[in-house]
Amino acid sequence: MGVLAAAAFAFIWSTGFVVGRFIHGAAEPNVFLALRFGIAAVLLFAVCAIRRPPMPDARTVGAHLGIGALVNGVYLCLVYIAIADGLPAGIMALFGGWQPVLTVLVVALLTRRAPRVTVVLGIAASLTGLVLVLGPGMRSGAITGLLLVLAVLAALLLGERLPGPSLQLFGALAWSVLGISVVGMALMLHLVRTTSPTTVAIVVLAAPPLAAVQTYLLFGDTLTLLQVAGVVVSLVGVGVARVAEARSALPGRVGPASEADGEDPAGRRLG
Repeated sequence: MGVLAAAAFAFIWSTGFVVGRFIHGAAEPNVFLALRFGIAAVLLFAVCAIRRPPMPDARTVGAHLGIGALVNGVYLCLVYIAIADGLPAGIMALFGGWQPVLTVLVVALLTRRAPRVTVVLGIAASLTGLVLVLGPGMRSGAITGLLLVLAVLAALLLGERLPGPSLQLFGALAWSVLGISVVGMALMLHLVRTTSPTTVAIVVLAAPPLAAVQTYLLFGDTLTLLQVAGVVVSLVGVGVARVAEARSALPGRVGPASEADGEDPAGRRLG
């Protein structure tokens, strides 16, 4: 079940880059994001009103709003603007591919636990695959509540206008709201709670090569044999790192983390 959830999340997450290109000609980027987050907010508030789950305290809400504003506000606004200005979705995904590396480093610093060597090797292999997949595009010269506020502000500052109704717009909104904002984020939270942030970061490394394959299938972007090999290398690297991280989390396993913390295999404190 965990593997299926991780695979589904990687696929859904990768489509976010593709949507940024798909909406070209149907909607301007930040107006689209404002519509997406607005609809998603109304939908999720309705679900909460019906199910009445326990709500977080004010401090936690503030932290969530801050993180969400950076990830889904500033980050996505800049991503969609870049794609609208001609940056290929696959190249944008390459920059996104470095996020997991930073996540692993931040987690290691906060927990004072170095990641396993196999995890590092898997990440390195995956990044090598990303370079193979997206490298030709780099050489071709082709690069030319708070979340909604950020998207609206960006749209107003850039002079973006409301789009006219179209099947292209409705399809992109339906997938972005239900697929990415609802199902995708739910899968991410599930993986974080059942595994670790490092594991989720490793899975995210599969998104850029998947995005490259999707742009090839949907928009006719070419994939050379070298790029196909890069897709394989990247996904294998993700698999290696994912398995290594899962094994390091097994109960009763002796590893560098437990020894460094002064614990025996049973989890008892030594000394």
